[in-house]
Amino acid sequence: MGFQNNLDYRQLQLGSPLNLGLGGVARASPPNTATISERNVLQTGQLSLNPTATVFRDGNIKYFSALDFFFGCTANTAENAANVAVGCGISVTGYDIYGKMVGAASFNYAPATLMQAPMVRAILPTQFVGLENITFGISTSTISPLATALLLDNVTHINYY
Repeated sequence: MGFQNNLDYRQLQLGSPLNLGLGGVARASPPNTATISERNVLQTGQLSLNPTATVFRDGNIKYFSALDFFFGCTANTAENAANVAVGCGISVTGYDIYGKMVGAASFNYAPATLMQAPMVRAILPTQFVGLENITFGISTSTISPLATALLLDNVTHINYY
């Protein structure tokens, strides 16, 4: 996906209505989202049944703090296919510039509808400061973590120069 606001989202895919058929979840700020799915497992060579992806700081900043984000989960269907919102549990882990885990949190998504279910806001604990990177992962799903796509939007963070 690339860089945005001095964070490197290269392990995530760009999710848009045209390339992932993500009609099950209404985005917080259309049209795009950052997306984690089994494609991340294939791209990063992970050997896991729970897809994850890491967002790194770029070299222009010393570290960052993460505040909140919006998320939702859909069935990870074929490109341009209709899909539905699914319930999921996600994990978020933050690591400082020394590689030490400084924050961990988990959140659940329970959509009330199958189509255009709104994303929910996840507020991170205050320990997500002085970060080198932050990892998002699909822990559980009402179908299967490997058959689920996690959509992220509006990741709010503070950069320190």
